[in-house]
Amino acid sequence: MMSLRLQCGLFLSALAAVWMVSGIAEGQRFVVQNRMTTSGEIGAISGDELTLVDADSKISVFKVQRRGQRSIEIDGGLLNSPATIKAVGELDAKGFLRPAMVVKFSASLRKGGRSEGKISNLTLVTADDFSDDVASGWSGKITELSSPGDSKYASCEVVGVVKQISKGRLTVVAGKSPYAAKGRVRVLLADDAVVAVQRNDLNLVQAGDRVPSLSVVQLKTGAQIVDAIEVEVKQPRSDAIMDWIENDIRYSLLSDAPAKVRDVRSRHFLLHTDISDRQGQQLLDKLETMIDLVSNYYRRPSRGLIECYVVRDIENWPAETFPPPALIKIQEPAGVTITRSLGNQIRTIAFCCDNHKVVQHEAIHAYCQQVFGSTGPVWYSEGMAEMGAYWKQGQLEVDIYPGVIRYLTKAKPKKMLDIVAAGQVTGDSWQAYAWRWALCHLLANNKNYSPRFKGLGIAMMLGKKASFEATYGDVAELISFEYDQFVKNFGNGYRADLTAWQWGVKAKRLTSKPITQIVKSQRGWQSTAVQVEAGKSYTVAAEGTWQITAAGEALSADGNGSNSGRDKIPSDGKLIGAIFRDFELSESFELGAKSIWVAPADGQLVLRCRDAWTKLSENSGEMKVTIAKEQQP
Repeated sequence: MMSLRLQCGLFLSALAAVWMVSGIAEGQRFVVQNRMTTSGEIGAISGDELTLVDADSKISVFKVQRRGQRSIEIDGGLLNSPATIKAVGELDAKGFLRPAMVVKFSASLRKGGRSEGKISNLTLVTADDFSDDVASGWSGKITELSSPGDSKYASCEVVGVVKQISKGRLTVVAGKSPYAAKGRVRVLLADDAVVAVQRNDLNLVQAGDRVPSLSVVQLKTGAQIVDAIEVEVKQPRSDAIMDWIENDIRYSLLSDAPAKVRDVRSRHFLLHTDISDRQGQQLLDKLETMIDLVSNYYRRPSRGLIECYVVRDIENWPAETFPPPALIKIQEPAGVTITRSLGNQIRTIAFCCDNHKVVQHEAIHAYCQQVFGSTGPVWYSEGMAEMGAYWKQGQLEVDIYPGVIRYLTKAKPKKMLDIVAAGQVTGDSWQAYAWRWALCHLLANNKNYSPRFKGLGIAMMLGKKASFEATYGDVAELISFEYDQFVKNFGNGYRADLTAWQWGVKAKRLTSKPITQIVKSQRGWQSTAVQVEAGKSYTVAAEGTWQITAAGEALSADGNGSNSGRDKIPSDGKLIGAIFRDFELSESFELGAKSIWVAPADGQLVLRCRDAWTKLSENSGEMKVTIAKEQQP
């Protein structure tokens, strides 16, 4: 007897419903108040937010629509206003160059591959510098600029792939040429050799880079949108940026032209697809990275090949290729994973449009089906598939579509037990997928609950007697509180591991003896051992410094004064407090380096550095805070 199971990727396909995009000039929702130009230094860059530190050390935060983004979230709406970006500079050649990069330089070459002199100036070649008809396997080019003279050395332009750099000698693969030995050219680099870089995106940019010009559109609501930005890059790039450059250059050697239907494969995946060679390799690499992360998380290797149909143009495929459920999903465009069982024979296949996130989502379903025999209840199955679609090596922060953030932070909060209720069906609505993702992300990344979460998921997928209620029943109120806080405050860049509540800190009323403890700028609300009493006066004294941007100044607990009294745009570095009682958190209040304040209610005092919830990972430093009960005269 044959049985069939479906898992659908509705969440990603239905996101079109939330892309309510309008431009600055045409959208009545966004009213332009002013335009300005400024300059300074990059303080931090994360997702669609850029922090600038100007010559007076003033810190300003701007929204920027980066290359490839469909929109940015502004004041509860979605705005399509792509920034004009120019990032240029010169980087130390010996410290910057890596294998697989493509470089261009002029050199004095002799037939047979000998070079004369040292190279001082090179240019990094990117995918944008190649035409669309570059064929896979391109291996460089040497152009003779002047004929050899009496010295038999010719002036040549070399465009080649870096093979090796060692002891000041650079080897590049430069194709067939009389001036190349076995397709390679070796040249000496001058001690002060530099590589000129230029990009129209922000992927090269990091904290500390100079911004000679930043054009900004200020909206009536106060939001500031980057219209155009120029960035000078000089100092060494971070490891993350170097990894990105290597990948980008490697893919640039593959054709991005439309391709015919064919099979491409990697270690764990077999793709039947009509996407380009470049897109195919990028997708396979993403899938392999994802499957390694997922396999390590569950400690279960993938079993056999995961088979996926990835469709760019349905007209390229024979009509009988797809079963009806798959054809419907591909045309939405979305995806579906179909598992067919015939006796002991089980075959799981993912059918997807060419959106990489959709393919990753469905690949998680396929992996779980092959390894565990099922994907678990719907809330877990779809929540984890969405997490898998966003997983990246070493990334802990939230990085999802702005439309999802907008919905979750603006919608009426959904009760946790409703999210995990039985009887749900896959493919119900993108809103339901969003809530499931949020719960799974919190449980998987918050150290208070992550140890139980993995075991729960494995047990449910193996068909054992396990449920959310049985696993977390004793801490249900704790999870519910943290979940509400997560949905209220999260955005791209948010770290659930840095905002985990400190339930183990027990509070007591102060006597004549003060209490001192450490408050870190890189964490969210931090519990103190102080139980305050309504109407009683307390003194707070904070010693130390912290920073709220990587390139920012060291601040006292008074912060930088740029946002005094406004916790709605929390980014000034001031020490603030709140009162926690019966799973309710009061409005925050300012404390600073030294203050006397009257407790507005009974409860446990919690403290934090006032900064945007999405930027905590950029912070450093801590305060030693002493809390005392003010003695009555």
